[in-house]
Amino acid sequence: MNLKNQSSEAAAAKKSVLIEKIRSEKFFYYFIISIMIIMPVGELITELMGQTYVSQPHILSIYGFIGIVTVCLSLLYKYKENTYYPSDIFYGLLVFFAAMSLAFSQDIFNSVTGFYYDELPMHFMAYFSLMYAGTMINDNRLRKNILYVFCMVAALQCIVAFFQTMGFQIVDCLYDPEWHTEEKLSYGLTHHNNWYAGLSCIFVAVSTGLFIFTDRNKKIRYVYLALAMLSLYTSLSTGARIALVGNTVTILFYIASLIIMKFNGYDKKLLKTRTVDFLIAMAAWAVIIAVMAFCTNFFKRSISEFASESQSGLDQMGTMRGYIWRYGLESVPKHWLTGVGLDNYIYAFHENPSWSEGMFSQAKGHNEYIHTLVTQGVFAAINYIAMLVYAIVTGVKSVIKNDDESCRCVTWIYLGMFAAYASQAFFNSSVINTAMYFWIVVGLTMPKVSQKPIKIKSHSSDKN
Repeated sequence: MNLKNQSSEAAAAKKSVLIEKIRSEKFFYYFIISIMIIMPVGELITELMGQTYVSQPHILSIYGFIGIVTVCLSLLYKYKENTYYPSDIFYGLLVFFAAMSLAFSQDIFNSVTGFYYDELPMHFMAYFSLMYAGTMINDNRLRKNILYVFCMVAALQCIVAFFQTMGFQIVDCLYDPEWHTEEKLSYGLTHHNNWYAGLSCIFVAVSTGLFIFTDRNKKIRYVYLALAMLSLYTSLSTGARIALVGNTVTILFYIASLIIMKFNGYDKKLLKTRTVDFLIAMAAWAVIIAVMAFCTNFFKRSISEFASESQSGLDQMGTMRGYIWRYGLESVPKHWLTGVGLDNYIYAFHENPSWSEGMFSQAKGHNEYIHTLVTQGVFAAINYIAMLVYAIVTGVKSVIKNDDESCRCVTWIYLGMFAAYASQAFFNSSVINTAMYFWIVVGLTMPKVSQKPIKIKSHSSDKN
């Protein structure tokens, strides 16, 4: 009997050790950096084998399954420890609202299978798990390492995109290939210029941030500056106006944050250094903008398109975005609770009496916030926006109050990346090969070390 008990105890101990490893900071760190690298590298490999857009949906689905299992284990142990964090609550609500939207979808087949670039249920689980994983990374060294991985991904994507602007396409473009080829638009490994435009804003922000906050004695900072210039060039070479939005907000973010830090007692010498380095980065940006202005018609075309759309009514605004938003928003009163179905935006067109077969429709909302509202309902949209606001507030407080300069700078950079993507998301769609990076940034903006824990009541009542 003793041997049997000892065997059971040993098995339980091994199980406990395994679970501890799975829910550890290191596990979630490798969970994040592995998918960041595998997604673009896997796409590049399959592209060179003649298979376009095959690997990425499957890779993300696998990570979605792994993610939800490991996060549930982590949350289960937190339940035993009687301690949660606000980000844990947001995670639970994200999963709950997505599940409800899926269960009550007006077209369950479309929500489950999708088509073209739709996001499947496991893709959402991957997003939410990556956000959760980001909050678990408290070690500033690991958080900084993830910034370096962002730069590695940026270098790979930007090199591919740069050659595309030269007319040399290493990989095929799956959507509107003739247009991308004829206009020599950059799309990296994302298969559409709009999608790459959103992702490239993150690349510009991370490389610019690393240049500003890296010690002046380190020559690597000039590599970051060069990467920022390349990222900006390929971002503007998408020909997408959303690139202007995201990159302009990055500039405004650093101007505003430097002013805020000045009035919050930031070290004057450091503030001067950061400001000068920001101005140097802006001078480098100006070189790229001048090249684009004189060598391409990007700015002229953007101004012309905006002027034309502003005279054509709200529906034409932003390349028919007004029309897409209108149909989506008109479906909300009828489906306000659970939406039309998880990533089922196209149903908003099909059910509208003013729409008929043959008219223009879209499977994406071209505004991530409206898309969430329409497909998942009012409460899901409130939860999503509240999570983003909480992440911003947590990050800003950390930058202002943190006495550790290294930690402060890392969070500062993540906030810049956050601002760049979140702003262009007002006009762009969530797709699997770009949105996942933003969910990582959201989590890393609010690590648990920067959050206040929520104590819950003990499960066992001790009566003494």
